[in-house]
Amino acid sequence: MIKEEAIKTFNKFLASEKFISSMPKNFLEDINGKKIKINITDIEQSVFVSIEGKKIILIEKLNKVDVEISSSLINFAFFLLSRGSDTYSSKINISGDIETANKFNEILSKSSELRELVSNYIGGENFARIESIFSNVSSKLSKFMENKQKDMRDYLIHDLRILPSKGEVEKFLDEVDEVKSRTEKLIKKIKR
Repeated sequence: MIKEEAIKTFNKFLASEKFISSMPKNFLEDINGKKIKINITDIEQSVFVSIEGKKIILIEKLNKVDVEISSSLINFAFFLLSRGSDTYSSKINISGDIETANKFNEILSKSSELRELVSNYIGGENFARIESIFSNVSSKLSKFMENKQKDMRDYLIHDLRILPSKGEVEKFLDEVDEVKSRTEKLIKKIKR
């Protein structure tokens, strides 16, 4: 029931004249008539999106979709916030019509057109404030994620010693090559 009410509320917003008139020209043209299923894996919810002309319509259930896109909510959010970063797009699973998925991805990563849509909808001054806040948060979040990845890698390599260091891997590969070389020599001697 809550999902149904949320879909009605979003559809009312998406169908509003203000939202539709805020869209850049030909914004949805490449995916017109397409049906997309978005699976949010960590909360086990699905959203069905139908593109009809300049309208985005959310539907509770569809039997046939052109493409299915799955990932965690946080990964989708970071993908959108990072404007289609490869770091997050690689964690999104896509099945179905790849061309539709690529066009949908293009729309989501066209930051200038999404910015224009939001700016037109909420007004330039409000958008400038939000963009400033977002830019600040985004850079801090990127630094935080970068530091956490480095800290995790250091922890696994140096503290827990679960992962070998690069030098240890190279040494191991050299030793394997040495054993292989000796084995080949021994095989040649035996064959004589």
